[in-house]
Amino acid sequence: MKQNKQDYKDYIYIRIPKNEYEAIMEGKKRVSVDDIEEWRFNYELKQSTKIKGAKRAAKTKEYRAISKMFKALENYYNSLLFDGEHITPYKLAKLSRVSYPTAKKFWNKYNLDTWKENFKYKKQESLNDFKLIELAEILIAL
Repeated sequence: MKQNKQDYKDYIYIRIPKNEYEAIMEGKKRVSVDDIEEWRFNYELKQSTKIKGAKRAAKTKEYRAISKMFKALENYYNSLLFDGEHITPYKLAKLSRVSYPTAKKFWNKYNLDTWKENFKYKKQESLNDFKLIELAEILIAL
């Protein structure tokens, strides 16, 4: 029989410590309402911390990728070997060692098409402006 998500909404989930569960199954302990409330609280606490941890890990991963791409932009435009060519999302992905979809998303989100002319001629000043204007919220998080 196939279960769907609606089936799980008819139940209340609790987290019972193993030793208390064994005592209940052996008949040595009776379950009170306070015990059930405590177990329910423990279950909700575990679930909420799990979700918060996953969200924090995803944000950290995103911030690391963005910092890698910014460092790659700095290294590309400030190097002595800069040949005057514009950077592309593909080249950004290769230089920063992130996936192409991540680099493309960064490219579109922070409007690098409009910034790349400034990077070419004013190098360090425009990179600093880009960091302060576009990446301000990331600087706070890092």
